[in-house]
Amino acid sequence: MSKLATLSWGNDQFRVGPWNADERLAYLAVAPTVTKPTVAGVERAVRVLAERGFIGVTTAALRPTDTSAFSAAGFRERERLVILRHDLEDLTEPGPPAPSDAGAIRLVRPGRRDRRSVIDVDHAAFTRPWWLDNDGLDDALRATPRVRFRVATDRVDTTRGLLGYSIIGRSDRTGYVQRLAVRPERSGAGLGRHLLADGLTWLRRRGATSALVNTQGQNQRALELYLRAGFVVEPYELTVMERSL
Repeated sequence: MSKLATLSWGNDQFRVGPWNADERLAYLAVAPTVTKPTVAGVERAVRVLAERGFIGVTTAALRPTDTSAFSAAGFRERERLVILRHDLEDLTEPGPPAPSDAGAIRLVRPGRRDRRSVIDVDHAAFTRPWWLDNDGLDDALRATPRVRFRVATDRVDTTRGLLGYSIIGRSDRTGYVQRLAVRPERSGAGLGRHLLADGLTWLRRRGATSALVNTQGQNQRALELYLRAGFVVEPYELTVMERSL
């Protein structure tokens, strides 16, 4: 079960819970169905979180229409996220990650026993504030009505464990790259490209007409991966905000 709960009053609705990397910090997200949160709604959510004993709060990635209410409620910008889009018209079928690995890498649906290894890969690939825990992984898998969850393993040397994973979601005709992670020692060998191409191909075969992904502006390796795969940068950004309680 996810540790996230719903707070709602009037037209405002938020998802709240402990931040993955620090149980003392709260996570606050605007529900997808909310067009624009109100200042009063954000302030009320902040009061509830303070009453629950949290010492600070970090938001999910906020749309441009969301940020004014949070700024008025005392939040400050923590980070900007670049948004990229792919029209899924020109896709290259996934090939082998690298010549030396040809035929050795396989992408499979993970089993329950793989969850711990997936989280280990995630923690190796990302810095601590952005780690997923077991509940965060559940939330990523439930974020869209349809999802493709794949892990990369070595077909020959099974002792190497999981090398990477991807979560690609679909809602109606739009796809979302929810999470893509590769072990640092395998970075640059084409494994991320292989996982991404697999997910984009799945989206197109299921009738999606576009795919979206966001990444940190300073994450040049991720930006280069998406740009080489045919994504283009959108003319707006998402903002992660924070405040103390």
